[in-house]
Amino acid sequence: MGTRERLPDVDGKPVFGNYQWLTFSDVEKKMHLLARGMNKLGLACDTEGDGRKWNFIGIWSKNRQEYLHTHMANMYFTYTTIGIFDSMGAEAVNFITNQTELKTIFTEAPYVTKMIAMKKEKLISTIKNLVSYDPVTPADVEAAKAVGINLIEYNYVVS
Repeated sequence: MGTRERLPDVDGKPVFGNYQWLTFSDVEKKMHLLARGMNKLGLACDTEGDGRKWNFIGIWSKNRQEYLHTHMANMYFTYTTIGIFDSMGAEAVNFITNQTELKTIFTEAPYVTKMIAMKKEKLISTIKNLVSYDPVTPADVEAAKAVGINLIEYNYVVS
């Protein structure tokens, strides 16, 4: 798996650095650490439906390596990934989170702010945890806490 860091734009065009590669072993190790962290922190809560128990974890992010790690970690413990897409509006996201009784969403910085605002508007009422792939500030943590969301960084879950 390879990723490239985005560098400052040049003449209004995006510029990327060299690929940084992870081996299959590196990805597997990261996935196992994430799966264990998710389990230890209780991020996937049981939900009853269709005569069985489900464990859902949401992902609202553009494609990036952490997205894939999260999806693979979900498979490790047979959690079901609930994908949320850029094109979905607040009402659609609210419907999905309520329908699945989703408690946790893994996401990136722009969506952290969006979900805090949604929670203030009495939407996404089931969401209790946001895991940010990007660094968060103490102000972000406080804003999330003020609306009843536990905001943690991805690297904390992996550790």
